[in-house]
Amino acid sequence: GPEPDFGDLLEFPRDAYCHWGVYVGNGKVVHLTADAPDQGSVKKQLVTVVAEERPYRVNNKYDKRCAPRKPKEIVEAAENEVGDLKKYNVVGNNCEHFATMMRYGKAFSDQVTGVVTAVIAGSGKIASSSSGPGLSGLFTSMSSSSSSTKSS
Repeated sequence: GPEPDFGDLLEFPRDAYCHWGVYVGNGKVVHLTADAPDQGSVKKQLVTVVAEERPYRVNNKYDKRCAPRKPKEIVEAAENEVGDLKKYNVVGNNCEHFATMMRYGKAFSDQVTGVVTAVIAGSGKIASSSSGPGLSGLFTSMSSSSSSTKSS
């Protein structure tokens, strides 16, 4: 396909989920990878390496919901994170949260929202402590991020 633009979000389909990164030019993407169940790191790698010989696409789907930052700002923000170690959490801080935080200044992950909605719908209620910190952490992070929205 055509060369992505600086700051575009790239979506890499995997078997059970999609991996996300930010295009920073020269065929490279900055992305959050899980090194251990709760530990991640930010890497800058060739798009072709991250794609693992599978197709990938530009997906700036959240542009309808939230205005992206300027491409230069997105790339600088992403480049500044390279090498950083991060807490990694599939529900609260995953690769899609990282990529959207770089592009928009706030984190989104529809794949997590969909899973949580399915869990809640399937159980008919939100389990309390038996669900562990995952779900409650998600709702805490969702409510705190939505309260910091700025009007445009």
